Amino acid sequence: MQEEISLMDIFAIIKKHLLMIVGLMVVGLLTAFLITSTLMTPQYASSTQLLVNHESTESTIQQSEINANIQLINTYEDIIRNPIILEQVQEDLTLNQSIEELRQKITVQTDQTSQVFSVQVEDSNPYLASDIANATAKVFSENIDDIMSVDNVSIISEAVPSENPSSPNILLNTLVGAVLGLIVGLTIAFLKE
Repeated sequence: MQEEISLMDIFAIIKKHLLMIVGLMVVGLLTAFLITSTLMTPQYASSTQLLVNHESTESTIQQSEINANIQLINTYEDIIRNPIILEQVQEDLTLNQSIEELRQKITVQTDQTSQVFSVQVEDSNPYLASDIANATAKVFSENIDDIMSVDNVSIISEAVPSENPSSPNILLNTLVGAVLGLIVGLTIAFLKE
């Protein structure tokens, strides 16, 4: 015979073990907060924006030229994170990081309908993050003509150091810890019954 549990039974179990459930929720919340705020190194994001735009001799820009420029951004993304650019950035900033470490800090963000793309860098030092972003954009825009025989990239905004870390998200992590504590508490309560 199958035993059914009513809603009243569930509330009775929760009420009976409420102190333990709340206690585990608080433990989860505090643990997540302490781990996030003390053990995790804050990372700061900084980005610079570049524009891909052919200089056209015609008075009107053709849609095909815009589409070609947008398609080039995918190629540019690969070139930006390539050693040919990153070695020069590493040399210009006298960085103690390997090319692979530098590559992992850099992301290229694009919009499929825009000729503008961003070079974003995350680092534990907000000033170094903006320096790397600016240097990467500068080296790329200066060398793209030699690499691809095109001169159609210009920097439209430089990166500035961020005052607030982009990660870790202390509030989100603390809430996740509280929810996990609550789930553990509820699970133990129902298992005991």
